[in-house]
Amino acid sequence: MASGVPVRIDISEKRFGDTPLFRDLGLEIAGGEVLALIGPSGVGKSTLLRMVAGIDTDFDGLVEVDGKSPERAPVPGFVFQDPRLLPWETATGNLRVVNPELPVAEAHKLLGEMGLAGYEDALPGQLSGGMQRRVALARALAVAPGLLILDEPFVSIDRKLVRELSALLIEVIERYGHTVILVTHDPEDAARLADRVVVIEGRPATVVEDRRITLARSERDDAMVAAETARITGEGGA
Repeated sequence: MASGVPVRIDISEKRFGDTPLFRDLGLEIAGGEVLALIGPSGVGKSTLLRMVAGIDTDFDGLVEVDGKSPERAPVPGFVFQDPRLLPWETATGNLRVVNPELPVAEAHKLLGEMGLAGYEDALPGQLSGGMQRRVALARALAVAPGLLILDEPFVSIDRKLVRELSALLIEVIERYGHTVILVTHDPEDAARLADRVVVIEGRPATVVEDRRITLARSERDDAMVAAETARITGEGGA
């Protein structure tokens, strides 16, 4: 698997219609860093992810992934708000669709790491919602990414499942060392997973907070996560 790669974002302007979504927005993300991006609905978080992934190229400015334009950089792993699995493909088949050269044994190994040993030949309709999200994460890892992009991966699921998937993500982050950009509406997820939390607001969107979390993920107990969540939301002081 690839190690984490640096990401540079320097957007002069991105428009939807007459109103700029971004103007003079800059971020530098170090290789192996886990950055959580928080902001209100409609501020442009998912659009920014698509720009980093090379899906949206209609903007003025610069995005670089490991020193290359996103179109020339290796494909990132991308986990969407819903699993988006191909219903006619097995769990193994969904991984090999994004990487046809992935050996079946390696696909099975990835699924096993996601807690899906024994479900390699199951179709998405035979899996629970949480299991489908695990397959989606394995699929993102199947391209051996240096950059992992997570767009609201915990949306519309209960907190028990969020905790299970968060623990799984922590294992993935520590094992592979990817650079991770996580978009979330929930500051608790950022406090639990991120090395750095960036809050954007407004139209055009600007960075209103850029906070680092230095405590190791393995040492973040519920009390620490609650305190950091309060700081992110402005309820816990400086």
